Amino acid sequence: MVGRVLEKLDELSTPIESTYSECVEIERHFHNNMFVMGAAASPSGETNIADEFNGAIATFTLISGSSAYGSWVQILGSLDTPIASGMTKYDFNSFLITGTNDTNAFCIQIISGESSGIAAKLSAKDYTNVPYIAATNSNDSGITYFPSRRHTSGEKVWARCACYGQNAKTISFYICFHEYID
Repeated sequence: MVGRVLEKLDELSTPIESTYSECVEIERHFHNNMFVMGAAASPSGETNIADEFNGAIATFTLISGSSAYGSWVQILGSLDTPIASGMTKYDFNSFLITGTNDTNAFCIQIISGESSGIAAKLSAKDYTNVPYIAATNSNDSGITYFPSRRHTSGEKVWARCACYGQNAKTISFYICFHEYID
């Protein structure tokens, strides 16, 4: 009888280890440092696009197209991550939306990689969409949370927005993310 119980425990060790590993990963995600970034004070090409928020860093602003997505805006450069020494991965978790000039539904689309690869990533559906509706035109919404996959430090990130039925509407925000060792 004891032998059969031990055999069953051995069979369960892999799922238990897997569950434990997943719990550790979730803990690392939710109990981790968060960084808030805005438009770089002195941007440099596609390398330095964002600076850590310090009270003097401006927001990123996206402009919608005519009932369509507007132009892509780079929101993270190749030298903007890692922020903390030794970190190799990051993931977005939220925006701090500071203003819009419309109360219709916005959708912010986020894509990573080189600008030359954006079309292929769009075709492959390799992007994140974040919906947002402002309560008023002069909103102070706080944090808007969304899930995002992990990115490798140094990976560039681009964003654009659409505003339902509108043209040239703006949404301004800071980006928030976590960094990881692996």
